[in-house]
Amino acid sequence: FRRYSIWVALLLTAVVYLPTFNSQFVEWDDPAYIIRNDLIKDLSPEGIKNIFQTRGVEGNYHPLTLLSFAIDYAIDGLNPLTFHLHNLLLHLLNVALVFFLIKWLSNRWEIAFLTALLFGMHPMHVESVAWATERKDVLYVFYLLLGLLSYLKYVQSKKIAFCFLALLLMVFSSLAKA
Repeated sequence: FRRYSIWVALLLTAVVYLPTFNSQFVEWDDPAYIIRNDLIKDLSPEGIKNIFQTRGVEGNYHPLTLLSFAIDYAIDGLNPLTFHLHNLLLHLLNVALVFFLIKWLSNRWEIAFLTALLFGMHPMHVESVAWATERKDVLYVFYLLLGLLSYLKYVQSKKIAFCFLALLLMVFSSLAKA
């Protein structure tokens, strides 16, 4: 079970979130951030520049989240399934990163498995995965966890490149959530 524990955690988390594939956009923030947002409809170099130069949407500046919406839009237009699938994939990556982080800190696969499973299936994450606009949460956590792992690698190896990578990922994390 040790060898497959991360896959079990990922599979169980994915099964819990399968109903999100039937979700539509909601009338809360999805119209402003996605449906009526012309910024995400242009993935050209000029469009990407506009995403980073805008003062924000609804008073919030998180260009990496808007860029990820633009990628979804470029793939499949305003199909809600694409946006929800992207959120779920990011959440599953976060579950894997939690597993690796806890495994590194505790050196115990059992603790890593249980922590990743609780993280993945906790009701607190439903909004972040099931609501398209809440991409900012799963994206922010993705960069945060990668940054923590990079910092641990720096502490272990003393290679300055990992310290700079951790700082870069911190900046990315900050650009993903207002």
